[in-house]
Amino acid sequence: MQQLVSGWTKEDLPFTLSVANRVLVSKLKEHKVNEEYTNQLKLHYNAVVDEVDFVKDQNKVTAECNEWVKTLTKGKIAEILKSIDPSTVAILINAIYFKGVWEVPFKEEFT
Repeated sequence: MQQLVSGWTKEDLPFTLSVANRVLVSKLKEHKVNEEYTNQLKLHYNAVVDEVDFVKDQNKVTAECNEWVKTLTKGKIAEILKSIDPSTVAILINAIYFKGVWEVPFKEEFT
């Protein structure tokens, strides 16, 4: 996946494509993620893996996720999460931004 996307994100292409992946995992001891799995996420998907406290830091984590997605989508997606339930164990986020001319244009009302 990473090799495929990296070929499309070069600066000399006639379009802009950025892809980002993030995994938020509960800091609670019983929810620890296998280190090998974390390494595979980073290696194959260029994912950022963060341990967070969904109980104490619900508002902070929500705000950080929304800001991360807003930045990566150049403001096109301002809010991906309204709130986070304190019983949340993990959140997987994928943000994709594309700007270019479509070979076959489509009507804006279909977006």
